[in-house]
Amino acid sequence: MGTYKYSAEFRADAVALARSSGRPVSRVAAELGVNHETLRQWIKVADEAAWPEAVAESAKDAEITALRKQVSNGPHSPRAGVDRHCVTPKPSTTDRLRLLPLTSDSQALVATATGITR
Repeated sequence: MGTYKYSAEFRADAVALARSSGRPVSRVAAELGVNHETLRQWIKVADEAAWPEAVAESAKDAEITALRKQVSNGPHSPRAGVDRHCVTPKPSTTDRLRLLPLTSDSQALVATATGITR
């Protein structure tokens, strides 16, 4: 594949040290002189190699999630054709009542009930 800055043996030893030390990955990486994300990636690759059925299971889970999302947003879903970012929220009852014009009789009634006059 490509050329690697670190040998396979060094990477395997770094992963073993990170797993067995009980210290944070970032601290182990700093002690080894590698970027902490590089060491995290090495650990991830080692885990995938050790547990291929777990990787296959997570791939299945991702596919199931994608299919469920596809079905829920399909042409027969209740939200079909609705872009949720374009929907204006409906004003509350209180907001709608504030917008109603008051007659002089209702103004007097409101003023008496609330003590507030316009």
